[in-house]
Amino acid sequence: MVSAVDDVDQKDISNTSAPSEKLAKPKLRLHLLDSIRGWASLQVLFFHVAHEMFAHKVPELGSDWLGFILNGGFAVAVFFVLSGEVLAHGYFVRNDINIVRKLAIKRYVRLTIPIIASCFIVFCLMKANLIFSHQAAGLLNREDWLGQFLRFEPNIRTFLSYSLYGVYFDYSKELSYNSFLWTMSFELFGSGFVFLTLFVTRTAAQRWAVYAVTGAFMLVFSPLLMCFLFGMIFGEMRVSGVFKRFAAHPAANWIALFIVLDVGLGLTIYPMLPIPQAGVAHRLSFAAALFLFAIYSSNWLGSVFDNRLSHFLGELSFPIYLVHFPIIVSLQSYLVLRMFSDGVVTRPGAYLIILTTISASLLAAFAFRYVERFAIKASNSFFAFIDGF
Repeated sequence: MVSAVDDVDQKDISNTSAPSEKLAKPKLRLHLLDSIRGWASLQVLFFHVAHEMFAHKVPELGSDWLGFILNGGFAVAVFFVLSGEVLAHGYFVRNDINIVRKLAIKRYVRLTIPIIASCFIVFCLMKANLIFSHQAAGLLNREDWLGQFLRFEPNIRTFLSYSLYGVYFDYSKELSYNSFLWTMSFELFGSGFVFLTLFVTRTAAQRWAVYAVTGAFMLVFSPLLMCFLFGMIFGEMRVSGVFKRFAAHPAANWIALFIVLDVGLGLTIYPMLPIPQAGVAHRLSFAAALFLFAIYSSNWLGSVFDNRLSHFLGELSFPIYLVHFPIIVSLQSYLVLRMFSDGVVTRPGAYLIILTTISASLLAAFAFRYVERFAIKASNSFFAFIDGF
């Protein structure tokens, strides 16, 4: 599911650091947000390759008690909140509308080049008859999910149409070259909301008025878009020093830890209750906002993400999201067919396949960083070209 992608060029914004750092002046990146995004991308990866693939055959992977750990929807909501803050942060720090203008012009190119690359990988796999998800779906009893992917004949026209337009404006499961990219329409329209809000307002009071009006609308019609609004609010709070003041409170760490545990238990236990399960998107949006609020307000929790592994995962977040779909429908599905050719899915075999798929996805994401870097350079060149007129 997912995405969240906001590798904003360091030249575009001036960022603050994690709560665990003493803030003397803004720094070049929101390292804490990068790190959280990396772990959220890993959560999505585990959700798809473990829960979605094997929940019907390996009971513990489908357990309700893993509802928080293996919750791809929650990770998506976290991505969107992070996007809202990252995109607005530069303007909040410098109060320079040119920062917003540059990000807005670059946004489509920045997102679309990696999407084209991901979809082209799938296109090539389909042309080479290296898609095994349809056969594997029968063995895993996942015809309702794995078996629904890529049920069409690939051609250049549909590949380009989906990658350049359909993924944002006319998403269709039936013609999707990467079915996990349903989030891209939210990403683009959420980005548009952030940019438009900053373009039409000049003061914090005006922005808060926009938050109130649009928040009520989003609450009814598009709760996932509220995540971008939450992100902007967190950006306001960060720049004004609210999180720093919260973190200085003697009880801040314990309160934040209680909030995180409460969010985890809520997402785990609520689906088990014998009540109508309506409003899932609402729950995920508010849960993501509460979760991030707790991390931002705690030196303890902030320090959990302040390490080299977290920063590295942050660099791989969008690549992980983009490459694991083609790996699932090809390599992981092939391994399912080979290892369980007798029709019996074993627990050791399932875990071996999961470990192999995760390793392959991380390696592929590491290589995909070159596409990411090219996308950043290309988006900068596109801005320079437009700005020249």
